[in-house]
Amino acid sequence: MRVARTLISAIAFSLFFLSTSLVFQPGALAQADNAYQGQIESFASKLEEAMSAQADLDLLAVCLDRRDANLVVQRDELEVRLGQLSTEERDLAPKVQSLEAAYNQYKANFEAAEKNVVELRKSIENMPGRKLYEQQKRDCASNDPWDRMACGRRMGRDIFGHFDKMEAQLNDAGKREQIALGSMNAEKQNLDESQGKLETTRGQLNAVGLEIGRTEKAIGGVKRSISDVREVLQPLRLVIVDFAAALNEAKDVNLADERPRTLRKLNDIAMAIDATMARGRFAVSHADETLGAEWKRNCGVI
Repeated sequence: MRVARTLISAIAFSLFFLSTSLVFQPGALAQADNAYQGQIESFASKLEEAMSAQADLDLLAVCLDRRDANLVVQRDELEVRLGQLSTEERDLAPKVQSLEAAYNQYKANFEAAEKNVVELRKSIENMPGRKLYEQQKRDCASNDPWDRMACGRRMGRDIFGHFDKMEAQLNDAGKREQIALGSMNAEKQNLDESQGKLETTRGQLNAVGLEIGRTEKAIGGVKRSISDVREVLQPLRLVIVDFAAALNEAKDVNLADERPRTLRKLNDIAMAIDATMARGRFAVSHADETLGAEWKRNCGVI
């Protein structure tokens, strides 16, 4: 048994010596060195990609901060406007109520005056002797001025004088009706103007309130995006520093038995970079929702 183990050890040593002598032949050494340098260059490209991603994320963070600040200013301005509109609405509402009450009173006055005119006209039309009165008025109107005056005096002394009095009352009532109509229309115009202002103010109040809601929602989205980006940036910066340091060390590694360990270390860091960059891409994809697809252009980068 001991002889067998000794024989196996000798064979293994011989194979190891043979393989070592083959590996370290000049051509094999050059080939291995080229392969190693190719892998190093691949990792260097990965580092450049990670640094570019970090630069994009840094820019995105700046853009998001700027957008957040602008939205906060916009919200504050909207809230000031909302306060102004609320004050206007509080001032206009009782004014409209007062004007509406005044208009209703003027309308009632006009309707009463109108009713009085209608009743007086109807009374005159239904009075006995009206046709004779109308005929006498026409006759008096056809005479010369002196005769018209005498005719008028005669009419004033007889029963037809009552018709003149009624017509005078009708004329006065008609004037009062026109005055009441003018007052009612003027008050209606004031009421309509104030009601229009109140409706416009309330419409603006609603619109500004909705805009504040949309702005608050946008601020929330931007802040979430800022948080996502910052959660990625710090780990990415750290892993980039580690990767750059490992690459610098790898360039100085010449011993063949140490290169596999160096490559494994670089590969582990590269995997961490890939994972962090994937999170970064996810954060960048949300920038389209908060800043728009043209966020680089909007930030003045391109």
